[in-house]
Amino acid sequence: MKSPGTLTPGLPRSARERLSPDPSDQVRGSAGEGSAAAEKAVARRPPRGIPFRPGQSGNPRGRPKGARNLSTIVAAALREPVTVTENGRTKRITKLEAAIKQLMNRAASGEARATRDVIALAEAEQNRAAKPDLPRRATRDAVVIAELLRRIRSDP
Repeated sequence: MKSPGTLTPGLPRSARERLSPDPSDQVRGSAGEGSAAAEKAVARRPPRGIPFRPGQSGNPRGRPKGARNLSTIVAAALREPVTVTENGRTKRITKLEAAIKQLMNRAASGEARATRDVIALAEAEQNRAAKPDLPRRATRDAVVIAELLRRIRSDP
């Protein structure tokens, strides 16, 4: 293996130093598991033995309470109210409603991209409405339950 001082194309010096073997990390002889050299943590490898005490979490802090993901943040932003003036009257509607009204108005004025988006929204809504209320899993579960009941009733 090349020494850390030799040039390795495409790698920064710190990476070359990590790739070079450290003689103190290697376990020699048959000292085995109990030796001090075996207990030393090698780069990018956890120490030997039990990494955590019993009952101790590997992620003690965990996810903080109240941490929100992207979909939660977007949903909250779309539910925020805004004040709009329509036909000379002001009223409060959600940002989602305002965005849909703007999209519909642009489509009605002949903007091709807005029209395409409105058609896509309408098709998605029709597909969502066309799905049965009962998911397929529930119907499969009902078939299994019916078969089990038939078997139970037919046993003497």
